[in-house]
Amino acid sequence: MRERLLLGIVFVPEQKIEVDLWWNTSTGPPEVKLCLGLYPHAVEFGELSGNGFDHPQFHHRGFATLVVNTAIQALKSSCAPATPIEGVLSNLAEQRLAREQRDRLAPERRAFWSRFGVGFSLSEAPQELNLCGTVGALQTLRGG
Repeated sequence: MRERLLLGIVFVPEQKIEVDLWWNTSTGPPEVKLCLGLYPHAVEFGELSGNGFDHPQFHHRGFATLVVNTAIQALKSSCAPATPIEGVLSNLAEQRLAREQRDRLAPERRAFWSRFGVGFSLSEAPQELNLCGTVGALQTLRGG
């Protein structure tokens, strides 16, 4: 069987950028998805879903890198370089895991986002980090 990848982007100026990835289908919900909120004062990185530990067919396979690269290209063509980025670094699916498993996955998530030029700051919530940086500091990657 021949494999097929479909990548879709929804861009609504001053509202949102949504990047969706379908694998071997073009119907139904996307397998991997990233939503970004576009606001006058900042860009909010929303949930990146479908690529975590609970989706082994997409975890560590480069699909999330493709989705984030696409979102960064859209951001850089539509937002000023000085526009701040914000968001929360978390994975709600991890809440059901044992503490040692969560502690193992958290550094992987930080490493993933830092490769794109995203920084981190302490959150008011325990065990959470905020995403920080600027659109201009974001960078795309060549490989997964």
